[in-house]
Amino acid sequence: MYSDYDVKTVFLMLGPACNFHCKHCVQALGTPRIKKQITPDTLNYLAELGGKRNEENKIKLIFFGGEPFLYRSQMIEIVAALGDIFNYSIISNGSLVTDEDVVWLNENKIHLTISNDGPLTDKVRDKNVFENPVLVTRYLKIESKSIEAVHHSYSQNLYKVVHYFDEKLPNTPYYFDNLYCLDNVPSDYAAIDLNICKESSEKLIAEFLENFKTKTFAPATNLILPMIDDIEENLKAIENNELPNKIGCGASKSHLNIDLQGNIYLCHNTSMIMGTIYDEYSTVRQKIVDYF
Repeated sequence: MYSDYDVKTVFLMLGPACNFHCKHCVQALGTPRIKKQITPDTLNYLAELGGKRNEENKIKLIFFGGEPFLYRSQMIEIVAALGDIFNYSIISNGSLVTDEDVVWLNENKIHLTISNDGPLTDKVRDKNVFENPVLVTRYLKIESKSIEAVHHSYSQNLYKVVHYFDEKLPNTPYYFDNLYCLDNVPSDYAAIDLNICKESSEKLIAEFLENFKTKTFAPATNLILPMIDDIEENLKAIENNELPNKIGCGASKSHLNIDLQGNIYLCHNTSMIMGTIYDEYSTVRQKIVDYF
């Protein structure tokens, strides 16, 4: 039986509007148009869901687009209405962040994840925000932040990419997503040289092991330790006859993907609606589990 206590993360889908036109974007394909204002029922639903948790077990609420800062007023309204019952996070291309946004993020303890693919980012995105000194200065003032990269041919040299991240935003956590090879993705994105991947990975592992022995931080640490944690977590789940937490990007167990009108989706990267906030929660969750 699945209950709302299985939920660890809520992706609040604000809408598909974005000021970038990244060719590998999956949100641009078939994402439903969403009204920009959150309904009172959806807001109440989130308030009830988050209000059931204590300080140690808060749900993470992720504002997701499109580009969330095109929905700035909606995010401000929602955070003001819900207060600190959630741990808030935003996934953004980072190009629209202002000094005022930095103050708002820090005051409300909101985590910002910036999408960037390393030194060759301008090959795959509209611009590389890490090459803008004004923006980088703003990012450095954000108290809680991370970097999200997509793994493809232009980011295949992991050693160069993670050291680039550490140069621009020192000691900032980062993670990599896999490339979805859909019809809209140019063939050069998939032109991955396995020798480059192997050699750069070996350099990172060697650096990690050396620094692990001396208990010092290395850029490779951010990449390797989470991988080890994920493997351990999923092995424990399998031993206990549970669904590994990463199946279906967590949608089958720990993630709730919801839009401003209260529709519940299979995944925040799809337009497949599995139910609404008005349906029996356990029934919707079971539909998602059965899908996988």
